[in-house]
Amino acid sequence: MKHKLTKYELLGSLAFPVGIMVWTAYKYISGSIELGDLALHFTHRLSFIIAFVLCGVVPLLLTLIMRVDTSEQFLPRLLIFLCTFAAINIAEEFLSFKAMMVGEGILLLISLVFSGLFFHIAKPVKLSAWIVIFLGNPCLVHFICYVMKMRDLEDLIQHLNITLY
Repeated sequence: MKHKLTKYELLGSLAFPVGIMVWTAYKYISGSIELGDLALHFTHRLSFIIAFVLCGVVPLLLTLIMRVDTSEQFLPRLLIFLCTFAAINIAEEFLSFKAMMVGEGILLLISLVFSGLFFHIAKPVKLSAWIVIFLGNPCLVHFICYVMKMRDLEDLIQHLNITLY
């Protein structure tokens, strides 16, 4: 039987899933307030619910039920997350809007692959911890939201082309 997680291990292990749950709930609720109700208006709004469950609830439950300790990987995960968003923000300053529509997805994919390989090869962890780390990755949340936002944008462009003719 696995040992009970200490409060520091629990805090370090749950920081990312709880942070993801808070952020996705905030984005969904603030979007609902802006639109005037809680209904799903766009596929992009659905991405917050998907990210909440997949990247927040699932890692939280795995951590609590299976007692998966990922507290030792907190700082590397935080560093990867901060470097990714720094790279995205720096690229946004120098690239055009069109280039960043593709570039943001590429940078997020690179970050996800790097993170996955880092915790598999450079700093290996158990499979259960790797799954929790991968699912509880803020870059995965952002990538899910990015893909759904691009899908909404594609639908909007198709709709505008149809109605303009």
